[in-house]
Amino acid sequence: METSPPPYPGPPEQTPVTIKTTTTQPEDPDLETHIHPHTLLVSITRKDAQILPTVLHYWNHDSSIAILTKLTAAQLDHIRGFKEVGTFPPPVEGVCDSLALHRCFASLVEGKGNREAVDEVISQLRGSGDITSSKDCEVEFCVFVITVFGVKSEGLLTGGLAPVWKWAKPESVYYPRTGFWEAEVESVLADAEWMAGRGLQLLMQGVSEETKQELRRARSKITSIDWDIDCLGFLR
Repeated sequence: METSPPPYPGPPEQTPVTIKTTTTQPEDPDLETHIHPHTLLVSITRKDAQILPTVLHYWNHDSSIAILTKLTAAQLDHIRGFKEVGTFPPPVEGVCDSLALHRCFASLVEGKGNREAVDEVISQLRGSGDITSSKDCEVEFCVFVITVFGVKSEGLLTGGLAPVWKWAKPESVYYPRTGFWEAEVESVLADAEWMAGRGLQLLMQGVSEETKQELRRARSKITSIDWDIDCLGFLR
């Protein structure tokens, strides 16, 4: 008498798997406080085939701030909200660099809000003509706008007159969400480009000059340690 084969064993019962979510990146309190956007106008001066220091311009009611940097257009392009406005000749005779450009517009935008002031400056620059129609001009201004984030909607350098900077990328999953406060914005963007790429938020606040110098000294120590390690590795 034939017997039927034993039934094929079914799959073993699965034990429910509990997935534990862990936060690998602690929340940075600066992401909760630096939420107010401010628009900065950026001008890069080209004079007699030379590139002069890049200036960040900020106007907001009674605030008028000009910050000298060594930023390039390529670095600025990593900041969220970056936009190229154009290249222009001096709006009036005698404006030969970006600091003079800032002084030229300070009285014009006095009392205006931040975005209104920036729009007014751009309108005046566009009214002065494009550099393509004035190729014999010795000075030209490459103009951009960027967005930075501060603690308050009306004041950018809260807490002091010396600006410090920090990059942030809140939606980052695989990389750090923020960097560290730095005295120089160039260092911040160099670190941000390496760690997080494009689409960065740039945080800004004011501190005392003493605090800014402490940040500089702390960074110089870190740079010195990195250099010593590199030298040791080379010697080995």
